[in-house]
Amino acid sequence: LRDNRIELVRASWHELSISVSDVSLSDEGQYTCSLFTMPVKTSK
Repeated sequence: LRDNRIELVRASWHELSISVSDVSLSDEGQYTCSLFTMPVKTSK
């Protein structure tokens, strides 16, 4: 990940989430988490 404030968190073997620290108003927006598999799966 390019921004060191962003961390990929594994809640369980089948569940991942993204954690963003030191959040500011400029971070507002839509984020997309993609898991690269065959085929690619994307969730918003």
